[in-house]
Amino acid sequence: MKMAMKKSLAGVLIIVLLFTMIGCSKNGKEVTTNGDNTPTEENTSTEAGKSGESGGIDHSKPITLDVFSAQTNYQGIQSGWFAKIVKDKFNIELNIIAPNVAGGGDTLYQTRSAEGNLGDIVIIDRAKMKDCVESGIILDISDYYAKSTNLKNFDQSIQATKEFIGSDKIYALSGSATCKATEPVFENQAPYVGTFMRLDYYNELGNPEMKNTADMLKVLKQMQDAHPTTDDGKKVYAFSLFDDWDGDYMAVASKYAFLYGYDEGKAGFVFPSADATSYSEIADDNGVYHNSLRMLFDANQMGLVDPDSSSQNWDTVYAKMQNGQTLFSFWPWLAGAYNKLENKKAGKGMAFIPVKDQKLVNDGYNRYGNTQLAIAIGKKTKYPDRVFEFVDWMASNEYIYYTPGSAGIKGLNWDIVNGKPELTDFGYKCMDDGTTKMPEEYGGGTFQDGRPQLGFNFLATTSVDTDTGEKFAIADWTSVLESTKTLLDENYEKTFGAKNAAEYLQKNKLVQVAPGSAYFAPSEDTELATKRSQCGDLIQNVSWQMVFADSEKDFNALWSDMKVQLEGLGYQDVLAADLKKLEGLREARAEAVAAENK
Repeated sequence: MKMAMKKSLAGVLIIVLLFTMIGCSKNGKEVTTNGDNTPTEENTSTEAGKSGESGGIDHSKPITLDVFSAQTNYQGIQSGWFAKIVKDKFNIELNIIAPNVAGGGDTLYQTRSAEGNLGDIVIIDRAKMKDCVESGIILDISDYYAKSTNLKNFDQSIQATKEFIGSDKIYALSGSATCKATEPVFENQAPYVGTFMRLDYYNELGNPEMKNTADMLKVLKQMQDAHPTTDDGKKVYAFSLFDDWDGDYMAVASKYAFLYGYDEGKAGFVFPSADATSYSEIADDNGVYHNSLRMLFDANQMGLVDPDSSSQNWDTVYAKMQNGQTLFSFWPWLAGAYNKLENKKAGKGMAFIPVKDQKLVNDGYNRYGNTQLAIAIGKKTKYPDRVFEFVDWMASNEYIYYTPGSAGIKGLNWDIVNGKPELTDFGYKCMDDGTTKMPEEYGGGTFQDGRPQLGFNFLATTSVDTDTGEKFAIADWTSVLESTKTLLDENYEKTFGAKNAAEYLQKNKLVQVAPGSAYFAPSEDTELATKRSQCGDLIQNVSWQMVFADSEKDFNALWSDMKVQLEGLGYQDVLAADLKKLEGLREARAEAVAAENK
């Protein structure tokens, strides 16, 4: 049963962390922390401000911290309710610097790193982090870490990062730690990547069997023809794409790999199988990447691709999905933008709909954390004590409850009832509509805009809070599942004989798990990095041209010409390096499975 909203500001500001933190010991057993989130180490920096009378850190001076985050799509001063929490707790304001928003690829990173100051807090991929450590622009936090309250519970992942950095000191920290390597990470009872479409329109068509993606496009075409515009007159397309996340290839196209037995993002231009014993090369005429481009080309020829795709950003794509202008998504969290409670109650919404020839690959839990991303403190920060105190707090349960996918403010959005987490009435409003206005005494603004915009979690929301026995992700709370079952959920179960996508995939053995491991790609010398960058720029640009090619002849010509150009850019050297990465990945995944079976 939903609870009435509590409005006491004082109740929020004096929250004591009562939750426990999951970590993973070497034998795979869960360990917990006492949840205290306030470090008490003595101030060691002359510029950090005087120590308080209690011997702790003095917060009397307001400061602004620059946060360089390669993972976020937000730039500027953190605002809203989370900003107020940080201000009240630490007297800190966060200025977020985001290359994804600034544009120019690695230009912002290169410029700021060359100046020796990326920011007070640095969130970048591990390879770049190692370069920054070697360049001397990252702070050694070994002494701080030894006295940490929350971070010490992630020692296994942090030691793996230290090994990658190649130092006996601690400079960087990994995030998104979880446990069981061979158990798939499902968020909102759905796979990380899948075929998400309008279930109500699919039911209208009589639930046609889709044997392959060609059949899927035909079904999407039928949906689009039957529903060409939204209720407010906006044009509807099956696919609406964006290029914000493009790197060495077209990011949206690469997700197709997960649908057909391969992983992505772990070995450069090589897409590994779940156990990394086989692979698909990006420039293979019969590979998953080429097949994805072909699928998107075919979709565009059928009039299914939003013509604004090459010029719009993530925010626009999200807004279109929210408004019902898009019929397909690779990601459940994008598909979920349309699934407001009002729509679901009316039987309208996006859901995972299987395609018969697909067998999905989904990441398994990882006790070593996100092995591609790391967080560190810039060496030039004037406030190392206060920065570390804040970063250590980011590893607390309190912080995880603030992050996307979780509940928000305890006492306002949710509370504990009979030992279990439950949303308040206001919490349900925020879950259903991210534009819900927050009370002014909590910082104002909308709930969605006030979320932490840092782009980094030490603990995945799919992990279990051992104090409640529930995951941090609200969509998985027993109370939420019981109180929000809708006509859409009932129709899904009638259609597929399973309550949700996760149950359907596991029941029918249609998901392969890529075991979470300690693998991290080795850093590359300047020559190889340059070759990769040049090859990547070519692949990315040509990929977009291929999707929007005028004819099949042009599509094939663009691909053939790209392959010729790649040879002149050193593609074979890059491929050889990536095949070595594949060997390391295969060994690491095998070791993770073996360690779990001990």
